[in-house]
Amino acid sequence: MDIHSGVGAIVEATDSDLVTVHCAGGSLHLPIDLPTLSLDEGGVIHDCSRSFEKLLGFLRDDLVQCHISMLLPQLYGVELVQGGHFNPLLNYLCRCGHHFQVQNRKGDSLAINLNFAHVGYDGSRFLKMFVHPLGEIGR
Repeated sequence: MDIHSGVGAIVEATDSDLVTVHCAGGSLHLPIDLPTLSLDEGGVIHDCSRSFEKLLGFLRDDLVQCHISMLLPQLYGVELVQGGHFNPLLNYLCRCGHHFQVQNRKGDSLAINLNFAHVGYDGSRFLKMFVHPLGEIGR
């Protein structure tokens, strides 16, 4: 079992297909393979989960080194990190449940909610983007 501490939360990974997140409001049991992207602070994609590949029909190699705005055009020109902190306006939009539109490999749109985590690892800092689909893919 691995335990990682973040901003106000403790994440406990077990040998099952779930991860448990403990925070002040209680605990959440989430699937380990959530649709996620790993981005650098400039918005360049460095990795994606298998469930993200499946959700949008891309392979990891299609996305690595591409800018996030390729998938989320509304993030074109948006600084994800400002002054070493996650963009406060984008943080607000994510927390209040703003619907973003992500594009799949065919160019179809899917309404999603986003959450971001600012993560440090081996002296590097990056963003983990969590995707929560809201419906079916359509044009």
